[in-house]
This record gives sequence, C-alpha cells and structure tokens, in this order.
Amino acid sequence: MGRGAFVLTCKNASRLLSFVIILCMIIVGGVYREQCPINFLIPIYLIVYGVFLLVPTIGSIVHGRQEEDESNAEDGGASQLSPDQLMKSPIFSCVQGVVGCFLFGWFIAGNVWVYSAYPVVERNNSTSPDYCHYVLYDFAFTLTTLVWITLALGICAGVITVVCSVGKDGEDMS
Repeated sequence: MGRGAFVLTCKNASRLLSFVIILCMIIVGGVYREQCPINFLIPIYLIVYGVFLLVPTIGSIVHGRQEEDESNAEDGGASQLSPDQLMKSPIFSCVQGVVGCFLFGWFIAGNVWVYSAYPVVERNNSTSPDYCHYVLYDFAFTLTTLVWITLALGICAGVITVVCSVGKDGEDMS
C-alpha cells in the first residue's frame, strides 16, 4: 500500500467515524428526547446538531468518493457526476458557510444547556425535576467536551506547524 492509498484510507475512515458519531447523536437524542426534564433542549441539541452536521459530512464523503474514483481511474476520463465541481460551486459554498455559522451558534447554546446542568443533574431518580437519562446526558457531555479537546489539539498542532515552519527556508531569524 502506497502513501497515497494509506492517506486516502485514513481520510475515508475518519469520514466514516464522523458519520457514525453523527448518526449516534440523532439516535440518542431521538430515543431519549422525553427523558430530560432538567433541560428539554439537551436532546434537541443533539438531534439538530446531528442533522445539520450531515450537510458538511455528506459533502466530505462525496468529495472523498471523487478522490477515490480519481485514484482508481485507469483511462483518465471524467466521471458523469463531478463532485469537485459541486464542492467548488458558489451555491454549495454559501450553504456550507450558513450551516457552519449556525452550527457554531448551536454548539455554544448546547454548551450552555449541557454544562449548566452538570452540577445538579440527577441520573437515578426519574421523578426528579433535575433528572436526565444517564445515556443522554453523559453522551451530550462527553461529545461536547471532546469537541473542545479536538479544537484545542487542532489549535496546538497549527501553532506548532507555524512555529516549526518559520525560518525553514534558510532565513536568518535574528
């Protein structure tokens, strides 16, 4: 397996993992939608976030499919459907931008709903007004926290990349 095939396999695996997580968000939010009286918006947060994450994820999967088709093409001919042209179209870019802005705002709202319930959430007594089903709450809390961790790691990786690339071309830094 060459380097290009390995990279393509890793990209496809990460796209598949993202898709599975998104489906879990929608399913967990839907199954436990009536089981969180402490804040009825927590399951809605998962459902809406999952549904709106499908737009960029499907775009990524379509784009990844095109990369795979190009790497497997032997005759060099163009396919009938050009996902790359779709991904570069102004309409698709506009939709991606609007969805991205909405997701950012929805994520911040979800943080408020999930983290504000943390000190008082009741996982055992389903008759308590502070109850939230443990699967629902723990999934929402873990997912939200993992997004922050991933964001922090991405920022660190970006800073390290910039720092390591400064002066790489033989320029004198002093």
